[in-house]
Amino acid sequence: MAVFGLPPWGIDAALALAWALILAGTLYRYRIGTRTRRATDGWAAVSLVWFAYSLNRLGDYTTGALDVALDAVAIVSLVAATALGVRWWRTRNTDE
Repeated sequence: MAVFGLPPWGIDAALALAWALILAGTLYRYRIGTRTRRATDGWAAVSLVWFAYSLNRLGDYTTGALDVALDAVAIVSLVAATALGVRWWRTRNTDE
């Protein structure tokens, strides 16, 4: 089913791009000093999880080496998201 005239693979590609841009924006805001390390860890973890999900969805439309590459990047993204999520969890304030 096409949404906004995009085929399903186009929607999945747009989602992957959107989450990559959110991750880039988060890292940029941390770099210029307008976001704390804790907030960056949380946003980056969430962004990487959804980025990995989007790449996994894109893998349904590819074959061969591209499919393997997308799966590898998705797995690395999930591992990084888990590490950032654990770091975020450990630094959270118990009063929250």
